[in-house]
Amino acid sequence: MRTLYVRKYRKKVGMYIVSANYRDRKSRARWLVRKETEKPEEAQEFRTVYATGVTFRPNEEEARFGCALVAVCETVGNWDRIPEEAQCLFFNMSGYFVNFFGQRVDQCAQLFLENGGYCRVVL
Repeated sequence: MRTLYVRKYRKKVGMYIVSANYRDRKSRARWLVRKETEKPEEAQEFRTVYATGVTFRPNEEEARFGCALVAVCETVGNWDRIPEEAQCLFFNMSGYFVNFFGQRVDQCAQLFLENGGYCRVVL
């Protein structure tokens, strides 16, 4: 399993695209991560992902593979523990994410993607 570390740069290096693993839905690595400038074929598999500065949006490139939404993130990395205030996020079949109360979520400060396919956010 690969380890992903948060890198801090003095200048902005671009955004990251995080999506469900559409290449192998049965893989233990449930998530794909790539730089925004890379092609979807270059995405790397990870079991867990931590991201900040997240906006959820449709992406035509991943949509070709059956992935309706992606997370566009400022930084990606690993996490030690999930904060207590993190809320579960669910994919609504209408094509967007909702929290436990059914409220639509289009962006978040922190995103925690777990190895079981679960998604938690801090708004």
